[in-house]
Amino acid sequence: METLYDMHCHLGFAKNAASIGAVAAQARIGALSCTVTPEEFAQFGTDGGSNAGPIVWALGLHPWYVTEDWRTQVDAFEELLPRAAAFGELGLDFSARHRPTADAQVAAFEQLLSAISAEAARRPTPPLLSLHAVGSAGTVLELLRKTGALSACAVVLHWFSGSGEKLAAARAVGCYFSVGPHMLASRRGRAYGAQIPARQLLLETDEPPEGTTMDAAAWRGQLDSALNHLAQLRKADPDQLAATISATSHRLLRPSPFTKL
Repeated sequence: METLYDMHCHLGFAKNAASIGAVAAQARIGALSCTVTPEEFAQFGTDGGSNAGPIVWALGLHPWYVTEDWRTQVDAFEELLPRAAAFGELGLDFSARHRPTADAQVAAFEQLLSAISAEAARRPTPPLLSLHAVGSAGTVLELLRKTGALSACAVVLHWFSGSGEKLAAARAVGCYFSVGPHMLASRRGRAYGAQIPARQLLLETDEPPEGTTMDAAAWRGQLDSALNHLAQLRKADPDQLAATISATSHRLLRPSPFTKL
């Protein structure tokens, strides 16, 4: 069974998060586990026991969790930054529900990207950066350019839902796209899954819901389902597509020797 990679999940939400490395190993899954606050990363990502197995924990501040006191949140992020091999989930959400915090989100995101860019300059390989961009892809790309993060990092747009024009712009500047069952449930998501170049395509689950126990077979099944759906959409051989995506994922997840994992 070939190793598959879940390039955007939230394993800190799992009831069995403390032993999730063994579950991933059983399922032959490598994973980028995104955190939603610096506190979550401090709990899981800096603990050697939680890092056992084929998992990289990413330091994040999800836009849904950004508050008016965002400077304190950014300070907490920056304290942990040298200990993180990857960064996410970060980004912007300009949907109606989260529009009231848009100004705080933008201010925090710009500061975070600037700090990550400065850190990336000290590393031998570009760190992975997994981003949320709901109703905000243009602003996200603008801030990536402004702060230098676009060239300093390997940028992944998770569950991309922006316009076709923004998809083309992100493709053109070398962004990667993580695609999973949730994205493929929509017509737009399926269209994008068929269009994204194979070399820029990754798998994701964006799972689990908080408090759920992660099961090896179910987790593997979600990734297998997404892979087979993508192969069908693209009229591609599933094994060949899996090999291409896995090779890209393995390269992106390779921890930097600078980090203290």
